[in-house]
This record gives sequence, C-alpha cells and structure tokens, in this order.
Amino acid sequence: MQRLKTRNGGAHARGDGLVPRREELRTVDRLLTAEEIAERLGMKIDWVWAQARAGRIPHVRLGRYRRFRESAIEAWLSELETGGMNSTVNHSASKRRRG
Repeated sequence: MQRLKTRNGGAHARGDGLVPRREELRTVDRLLTAEEIAERLGMKIDWVWAQARAGRIPHVRLGRYRRFRESAIEAWLSELETGGMNSTVNHSASKRRRG
C-alpha cells in the first residue's frame, strides 16, 4: 500500500487507504504581478496600480506588495463585461421606459 503524505509530513486514512485531505487537494491560484495584469489587459502598469490603490481591481496585499489572483481577475472582468443578448434586451427596455 502506498502512503500519501500530507503537507506536514503525516498521513491519514479515509476509506480503504491513505489519501490526502480535501483541503490539500485544492490548488492555489497563481498570483500575478501588476506588470502581468497590465500586459493581459493591454493597459499601462500605472493604471493597474491606480486601480488597485483605489480598490477597483481585486488584489492581495502581501506586506508592501500587491499581487493579483488570476481567478479573481477573471471573475472581475466577467462582471465588467458588457454586450451580448441580455445587455441589449435590458438596454432596449430601459430606452422604452424613458421615451
């Protein structure tokens, strides 16, 4: 039987064998730098820093450093994204109410 070790060097049993705990199976998102975010968004690095300081772009503070979790940036972009059928329908409905 193969023993699977946990991060702290121990192992635990589940079912018929030794397996890692569920929380150990999670992968940590890659933390990106402001330079990487700027490149991905096609923006200047100063813009990324300004957005982070203003709290408009999700980031993680690590002491004096700020890093950007890849999945948080993707979710943030999805929230900002406009267009598509739902947006067009809602936009047309709001125009009819005003007119």
